[in-house]
Amino acid sequence: MRYRFRVSSLEWHEVLQFVSQLEGSELSGQKRLQKEEHEGSPGPRFRQWQALRQTDLQQALQQLMGPETRFRGKQYVALQVIMSNKSPIILVMRTGGGKSLMFILPASIREAGTTVVITPLIALKQDMQRRCRELGLECIVWSARKKIHDTCILLVTPESAVSQGFMNHLRKLQAMDRLDRIVIDECHILLNTRLDFRRKLQKLHKMVEFTVQLVLLTATLPPSKEAELLSMISIEAPLMFQDITSRHNITYTVQQHDAKDIKQQVKVIISDRLQQYAEDNSRIIVYGGQVENCKQLAEKLGCKAYYADSEDKTSALQNWLDGKKQVIVATNALGLGIDVPNIRLVLHAEPSFDLLNYSQESGHAGRDGKPSKAIVLISRGRTPNN
Repeated sequence: MRYRFRVSSLEWHEVLQFVSQLEGSELSGQKRLQKEEHEGSPGPRFRQWQALRQTDLQQALQQLMGPETRFRGKQYVALQVIMSNKSPIILVMRTGGGKSLMFILPASIREAGTTVVITPLIALKQDMQRRCRELGLECIVWSARKKIHDTCILLVTPESAVSQGFMNHLRKLQAMDRLDRIVIDECHILLNTRLDFRRKLQKLHKMVEFTVQLVLLTATLPPSKEAELLSMISIEAPLMFQDITSRHNITYTVQQHDAKDIKQQVKVIISDRLQQYAEDNSRIIVYGGQVENCKQLAEKLGCKAYYADSEDKTSALQNWLDGKKQVIVATNALGLGIDVPNIRLVLHAEPSFDLLNYSQESGHAGRDGKPSKAIVLISRGRTPNN
């Protein structure tokens, strides 16, 4: 409703020739395009969206990813809509299904402006920068302390996205016709109110005021939660793309052990898997639940623990991403968005926070489509929901 009211307000200001504070800074891409067409002198914004609409998507994909690359699932139809500047858009696609292509490919087009990606965790930013660097795309992380120059992709946390400094930066981009779209990655976290640091996401309805293309991405959005999500982000009647989210290449196993034996069982399983994975350097994630338990497991396994307040979490993650270490122990701070194709085992030494989290965490396994395992260890007499 806010989105439509914003556009309607801008239209009435123009019809009645009122002076608007929004003029020149928050006028929508669609309105600018219409104005340029009406005046008969297409500007850069019009030429940009015209070029995007005329892009051969398959050719653009192969230039970006390689000649053998093909679209998967709903990628092609969703990108057609994105390149046509439709909004708002929600895409639900399984973990490892290629959601990030929804903003990487449009941002790679020569005529493209800036795509803002709101990503909830530091780990996601690091991983996205690495992937963009490998593809030859400039990707910058927002910092209020540094001058941000023109870039293809601008990454920002929810906390920073709703800050006055970042909002002013978006207004500048829009005034210069450089703001293409705003992407909210892992948008299902809006539904999780139990984690304090993620509640900032619920203020992201402020993004709607810019009336540029809005794209929401997730792997886990139950149909029963769709209305709640739309209400939180203040949008209605989105274009929905729902892909198959099941992962048939992952074998799921639950094992019960005495509580005192859990850590030793973790070591036995990991030692066995490392022998199996020695030749191809496949990766393993061990989710240990609470921070103290993660530290103990990491010490037992001879690897690093990744958790929100860890001073060396950046280097721990990078060493694991680079393959210097095959195993990493983590809290759910490493639960989202890590795109490593050859993770063969996701082991939960404690049951996950809830099923939405477990879907994300276990979904890291086997993103290359090869057989992989997700194992949950539970103390005898305990069930996952108590």
